[in-house]
Amino acid sequence: MGIIFTLILWATFSILAAVLGSAVLTGLTAFLTRHRPHRYFLILFSALLPFLCLTWGGVVFVFQGAVNGVFLERDIGIGDEFYCPIPNGYSILMIDLMDHATLIPKQKDFPSFAEVVSLQIENQIILGKTEQQWPLYQKRKIEYFYINTESGDFKIFSDIYQMKIFLEQKIKVDLATVASIYSKYRYTWFDYACLLLVITPITVGIFILGLGIFHVRSL
Repeated sequence: MGIIFTLILWATFSILAAVLGSAVLTGLTAFLTRHRPHRYFLILFSALLPFLCLTWGGVVFVFQGAVNGVFLERDIGIGDEFYCPIPNGYSILMIDLMDHATLIPKQKDFPSFAEVVSLQIENQIILGKTEQQWPLYQKRKIEYFYINTESGDFKIFSDIYQMKIFLEQKIKVDLATVASIYSKYRYTWFDYACLLLVITPITVGIFILGLGIFHVRSL
């Protein structure tokens, strides 16, 4: 699913949610302030509030997408590409599905790996497992790899036992799915700050509307 289609889908859903929210808030405000003076401005505010929140949310989304994409080297949060940097000068990229990833180095002389299904990061060491489908034989080719990101050395193993023997129990092998690695390193304080930027005006707007309803009902 392309980024344009995803954006159109999310925009359509958001507009429909804003229309529904506007209808509910307007009806509720009109009902709670019926037969009260000075209620029309409050009804207008309740009708516009969901659209104001939607507009502000769109502005924050574009802002976070630009910062994540240009400066933080991360995906914008929607679409069919998921990518983010991980420690030791590597990034992971997943397209459409989050069960296989490509491990991409920033330095050209370091190895890259495709069809990575699990990873483990231990200081300067990266361990991983690749799982490739062989259509001709209708079976999977599974390999394990070791990368020392300080020296640039790497090794490939045909099974996990060979990798454990090579490690000589210096590292306990505990591979995690690429989806969990992505979730661990994709989100930063900046994403949570943007989420707070979206939630805070919505909360303040609803609070102001509630105070307005209480004030009009007391007249």
